[in-house]
Amino acid sequence: FAVLKAVKFVAASITADERTKDAKLDLTATCDTEENAAAVHGLLQALSGALAGAGRGAELLQQLTITLAGKNVTISLTIPRAEMEAWVANN
Repeated sequence: FAVLKAVKFVAASITADERTKDAKLDLTATCDTEENAAAVHGLLQALSGALAGAGRGAELLQQLTITLAGKNVTISLTIPRAEMEAWVANN
């Protein structure tokens, strides 16, 4: 996890244009160098793979995408409306 020190800026956005739509979550981490961004990308992919079969959130993790573009690593996830409703109902 030491490579996470290379993350200099993090931006997040959640988009759900209508009540009936799924929500799209994007989290972008900007690193100090492209090499460190590649290392962060590799770490996140390894963690995603390790958690893929773990419990209730496994279905959501299968929809997770992790991309690398220059110094930026982006994690994207579409959260189905039904799943969001289930979370709200349980709280």
